[in-house]
Amino acid sequence: MRSQTKLIQIILGAVIIVAVAVGAGYGATATGSQTVTITAANAIEITVPGTASIGANAGVAGGCGTANTSITLKSNKVWSMQVRANAAYTNGKAKNGSVELTNQFQWSGDNSSFSNITTSYVDVFTGQAKTGSAGVAKTVYYKQCVTYDDDAGDYTIVAEYQASN
Repeated sequence: MRSQTKLIQIILGAVIIVAVAVGAGYGATATGSQTVTITAANAIEITVPGTASIGANAGVAGGCGTANTSITLKSNKVWSMQVRANAAYTNGKAKNGSVELTNQFQWSGDNSSFSNITTSYVDVFTGQAKTGSAGVAKTVYYKQCVTYDDDAGDYTIVAEYQASN
């Protein structure tokens, strides 16, 4: 019996030691941290109205007409915008079918100094500040002069815009 009592005392002692060891770790906490990298990509968006129209004096031989269009840009960096004529308008002239106007179509970013359009991109606005989510509307001005050499009719040209940041 004595050996049974001794065995029970050893078992109870072991249980108490395990219980104390487990109880000591029960209230412990552990922490960790992680660095998370987020990459915000360059972002730019351009919205160009589908059409514009020049009227007024452009319909009178020897006269020039003007129009403008509002282009909206959004950019998260400094940006620039360029313009060119679509490749189908190799001479930079508006067409009625295959008939071209005598004078080249012109554009301006400031409505004072107009340039002839070409099929190569040229700067309209450069080094513009980032816009934020609201974006910014920029006006581009158009000018077309007609002469007595031009046939009567409706002429079109496609202006293409490119924005980059």
